Amino acid sequence: MLLIKLKSEFKNKLKNSVKMSLLIGAFSLFSHVSQAQSETEVKVQEPLSGFLNMEFGTSLTSVKTVAESLGQKTLELDKGLQYTALVTSRDVGWSISTVSYIFPGHEKLGLVIEHYPDLLTDGILVKELTEKYGKPLGEKATGEIFEQIKGDLSKDLQRVTVWADKEDGHDRFVRVLYFGKYVSVEYLDATLMEQLES
Repeated sequence: MLLIKLKSEFKNKLKNSVKMSLLIGAFSLFSHVSQAQSETEVKVQEPLSGFLNMEFGTSLTSVKTVAESLGQKTLELDKGLQYTALVTSRDVGWSISTVSYIFPGHEKLGLVIEHYPDLLTDGILVKELTEKYGKPLGEKATGEIFEQIKGDLSKDLQRVTVWADKEDGHDRFVRVLYFGKYVSVEYLDATLMEQLES
C-alpha cells in the first residue's frame, strides 16, 4: 500500500513538473533576459544542450542506452497520453538522485528532472552549474519566473535559480528549485515541450 502511495505521489510531482515546464515555454522569458543582461551579464559558458551526454531531441532508445552505460538503473517507464517518461536512479557520489527523462509526443527528449530527495541546500548544485554555465539570470527575471510558477508547485518552494540560452531557435533553460527539504534540477527545451500544449 505504501509503495502504491509513493508511486502515486511521484507521478503527481512529475505531472506538476511537466505542467510547470509548459508555463515557462509560454512565458516570453527572453525579453526578460535581454532586460536583465546589463544587470547580470547573462552569457552561458556552455550551451544548454541537454543532460550529461544526452542532447535535447534524442530518442528514448538512445537515452536509455546512454543512461545505462553511465550506470543509471531504470526504475520505471511511464507512458502518459502526451508524453513518455523514463525514470532512473543516479549515484552522484554524495547522493542518489532520481532522474526523469520526459519525451513530449513520445519521441524526442525535451525535459530532464533530477530530484534530490534529502538535499537540504541548493548551494552545491548552484555552484556546480554556475561553474559550467556561468552566472544565472538576475534577480528581476528570476523573481518573475518564481511568481509565475509557484502556484503550480508545492507551497514549500523557497527559491528558484535559472540559466537561459537560445540555440538554433530553441529556448532552453536549467532551473534549480529549492524546497527546503529537497531540491530538483530541471533541464528544459521549451520549444520541444510546446508539443504538449497542442
